Amino acid sequence: TTTQIQTVKNNYKSTMDLFSIITIVWYSLNIVDAAVDGHLFNYDVSNNLSLHVEPRMLYNQQQTFCSLSFTFSFKK
Repeated sequence: TTTQIQTVKNNYKSTMDLFSIITIVWYSLNIVDAAVDGHLFNYDVSNNLSLHVEPRMLYNQQQTFCSLSFTFSFKK
């Protein structure tokens, strides 16, 4: 019937609109990613930066917790 055809047409149109929006957002994110990669292409990561990760136990009066300790070091 005409009502069923109109319903199917509206469903496909809304799906197409959603896909178009998702495609535009995805393409925009790729452009931003390429711009950031291009900007940071010659970024120098030297030994002056370091990250030290170690497990640590935290003691409370009633409980003991396991955690990770992150230490950032900046050397001159």
